[in-house]
Amino acid sequence: MITLLFTTPESSTRVSVDGDMEVTLLLEEEDAGGVARPFHRWTFPRERLADHQRHTVFGWAYIFKLDWGSHVPRPGPALLAVQFRPASTPVPAPAEVRQRVMIPATPPQDR
Repeated sequence: MITLLFTTPESSTRVSVDGDMEVTLLLEEEDAGGVARPFHRWTFPRERLADHQRHTVFGWAYIFKLDWGSHVPRPGPALLAVQFRPASTPVPAPAEVRQRVMIPATPPQDR
């Protein structure tokens, strides 16, 4: 699961947003000199974004469960890239934000 929080340039208050979200898992390929290549992509259209919105102790947040399906990545370091395309919202979004993550050797179990 990942949690995303958005703020406005004027304030650190967490806000809700309107737009499309795309999350990409990139794995570093050792034989390609450590180049990160897309492994899996999840798309969340703006019509479904509200389904992932929750009010948390930090304010509004978006929580996404990223299902692998039958194609499970190898354990180790990876990059998680998030791209948000706003429809009409006061939150300016960079083209893409990347965060280094660790893929566990044993996937977490649903609770």
